[in-house]
Amino acid sequence: AAASFYKLGAASYVWLFAYGACAVVCVRDRERLIASLSAGWPVFLFAMFCMLSVFWSVDPAASATNAAQYLVTAVMALWIGSAFSVAAIFRLLSFTLLGCVVVSVVATYGGIIEGFAQDDYVGAERYFTGLYTQKNVMGNVIALAALATLVAGTLARRVVLAYGVTLAMLPLLLMTKSTTSLLQYLALVSSFLPVLWLAPSARHKLPLVTGFAIVLL
Repeated sequence: AAASFYKLGAASYVWLFAYGACAVVCVRDRERLIASLSAGWPVFLFAMFCMLSVFWSVDPAASATNAAQYLVTAVMALWIGSAFSVAAIFRLLSFTLLGCVVVSVVATYGGIIEGFAQDDYVGAERYFTGLYTQKNVMGNVIALAALATLVAGTLARRVVLAYGVTLAMLPLLLMTKSTTSLLQYLALVSSFLPVLWLAPSARHKLPLVTGFAIVLL
């Protein structure tokens, strides 16, 4: 979510808050944190590879910064995974990503940022980037927001509402002109259609399998 604040010039403050929150968690909930880090140690293998990439990177400083941010994010993710239920995690993820989408729309049409971009060739179409600098990033945020919303809505037995919110984001996704994100979105929405015909008592079983399958795709 911190990437959402680059155009607003507040990304560094958001990362500083994230680092501070992580430090507070480490101090106040040491036992849970140590247990989650011990169980999720394979995550840090990728972090080590990211740090090693500094030696052959064309921009070592940027690579080191990104590796450090990934490490902090991984630590926080492991703690969140151990401290909250699956339903709560998807609910928080849904609210966060939907918030990024809403702020992108408000900031763009409110004149706070330039939320549209255009390639440098004759006849190029304008596309929606919102708070982000690239259309595929904006499209990916919308697709992930749809995933989190559908899973959270299904777990909360509010499938119709979740589908309504998800379908409402489709016009914005089309405005990004991101083909990859559109394919992800269509695959996601189609895969969740069977949930509408499942008995309410069985609806909690399908979203997790479907959600993880979409993430892997």
